Amino acid sequence: MIIPEALGRHADADAMIFALFLAIAMSISALPIIAKTLIDMDLYRSDLGMVVISAAIFNDIVGWIIFAIILGLMGEASGNHTPVMLTIILTLVFISAMLTVGRWLIHRILPFIQAYTRWPAGELSFALVLGLLGAAFTEWIGIQPANPALMPLASSSSMVPIRQLKNRCFSVS
Repeated sequence: MIIPEALGRHADADAMIFALFLAIAMSISALPIIAKTLIDMDLYRSDLGMVVISAAIFNDIVGWIIFAIILGLMGEASGNHTPVMLTIILTLVFISAMLTVGRWLIHRILPFIQAYTRWPAGELSFALVLGLLGAAFTEWIGIQPANPALMPLASSSSMVPIRQLKNRCFSVS
């Protein structure tokens, strides 16, 4: 039992949660390093490069979701008594709602925001409010809000045209 303590486990911490935390933390890949390696090897735009990047992205998405659940499990000892299955179900419902109903609702509200606010402040403020509401909801259901809070922003992915934003931000006057 000396190795877990050397890795940072407290004596009163649950050994299973610590093992899951450590395993998931080590399984999350470094996407910028993978992309840079593929670019250096001139494989980034090849079929192999796309498969490697796609697999790494999928691995990271699953890893971060499981990591958020494990962090929620750690909170049970400190007073968060939400059952694990309820947290998982609410997380899946939240993600599904954001990618379906949330996306539809955002695209209904967006023309109003574009008509009555200045660009880009209106769209960026709307995106910030969506992110904060997503963070508040995911914190309420018992998971860490960092990654699932981005679901409202992912569901509004076509909100601010990137090309238009890039042209305005980087234009030389």
